[in-house]
Amino acid sequence: MNKLNIIMYHYVRESKNSKFPNIKSLELNDFKDQLNYLKKKYKILNYQEFLHYSEQKKIPKNSCMLTFDDGYKDHIKYVLPELKKRNISGFFFPSAKTIMENSILDINILHIIQSKALSEKDLVKDLNFLLIKNNFLEKEIKYFQKNYFYNGRYDSKYIRYFKEVLQNMKLSSKKNKILDILFKKYVKIEINELADSIYLSCKDIKELINNKMYVGGHGYDHVRLGRLDDKDQEKEIEKTIKFLKFIKAPTKNWLMCYPYGSYNLKTIEILKKKNCLGGLTVKVGNNDFEEDNLFELKRYDTNDFIK
Repeated sequence: MNKLNIIMYHYVRESKNSKFPNIKSLELNDFKDQLNYLKKKYKILNYQEFLHYSEQKKIPKNSCMLTFDDGYKDHIKYVLPELKKRNISGFFFPSAKTIMENSILDINILHIIQSKALSEKDLVKDLNFLLIKNNFLEKEIKYFQKNYFYNGRYDSKYIRYFKEVLQNMKLSSKKNKILDILFKKYVKIEINELADSIYLSCKDIKELINNKMYVGGHGYDHVRLGRLDDKDQEKEIEKTIKFLKFIKAPTKNWLMCYPYGSYNLKTIEILKKKNCLGGLTVKVGNNDFEEDNLFELKRYDTNDFIK
């Protein structure tokens, strides 16, 4: 039985020419090599083909899709030209807030801070100090250490702890204060000075669409949908659809890429009512249209799919 491989990309760049060369990314030359390999070995689906095959519940042999999360400037500067050269279509999922409000996502603030830290241990010490200073209880910190302090797939235990503590912390003045202090210490510039250089603009989105790339939903605030109550999930998804309408992207049979891969049964229920066709997760694996739920599409990270 044929399976669909979906490959997930985030940063694609020439690290040596980046403001933050230590942020983990796929090097441009490696991306070119990967595209050449995929073009040779696979049928790379565009949006219309995905719609057709999902409706037929059949997948051509050796099929794949390329997805690009978070709406980075890399995607217009490096990714689009390489896709156009090879007549390949991509699926792009920007977070709406970065474009509509010119603001930086928490996840990218974390990436930038950790890229500037000379010592991962010292970064964690600073974080724990700020947790205590901002009245987090000892038992809360022990919970963080028990549940987050271990090596991840791509991160050391220190970086995993740093990211998981702050990513899982509810939006609050405490969280904003901690991020602001760490950013000023390690990066030494104002957060809002960076948005234009990190994310796609409305003009960039228009260029993607004009070049027959698909642009879908990735939330408005890039929050974990599965941890929101029903009412807040509905609001977040409504704001996502409003953004898609604003950029003139499809809002019928549209695709949702779950931020952080987080969703639950209520998320799927809401999306189905909103004319959504399917959802992309961060679960690893390939997909069978006959057996698998379109709202739980699995993906390979580009690092899992290096030729």
